[in-house]
Amino acid sequence: MMSLWPENIAHLKISSWIGVSFGATHWYGKLYYKNKNQEILKTLTKKEADKYNINECRQCSLTDYVNLFLSKYISKYKYGEQTHRFVHKNDIIELTIEIIEKDYPQVDLLLNGTGSCLSINDIYWGKDEKIVKKIKELYNEAKKLDFYSGKNNERMEELDNEFQKIIGLDLEL
Repeated sequence: MMSLWPENIAHLKISSWIGVSFGATHWYGKLYYKNKNQEILKTLTKKEADKYNINECRQCSLTDYVNLFLSKYISKYKYGEQTHRFVHKNDIIELTIEIIEKDYPQVDLLLNGTGSCLSINDIYWGKDEKIVKKIKELYNEAKKLDFYSGKNNERMEELDNEFQKIIGLDLEL
């Protein structure tokens, strides 16, 4: 399947089980560019590894907790290893921007989502602040309309057309 998005656009899908699963405290990110995707990973600092291990034990029974310490299993997370768990959403965005700047210099815009929706996408980052600001304005107006909810689908279509023009999305096949 060929991507319809211009080559200067990448997408970032941020997800979490926070509020859905008891004890969930982390965010996860996946970068979508062209027809590829990559999980956003970071290297654990000693402080982060220790914190993750302590949090892991808080969810254990007392017996598990004692066994973890006795067996030295407490070091489930180790300093220097890669993890896909993030405490803050912004950390995912910042790391993804670093990845784009290093590995995908042709990318000018980082939009929210997977790229499967050709309607207005929220924006996380862009090289041109004027474009970022305009896309945010369009997205916020679309959000107020509740997108294609029937409140004003005609205006929504105008917003989509303006968004597609700004980003160079050519849907004329």
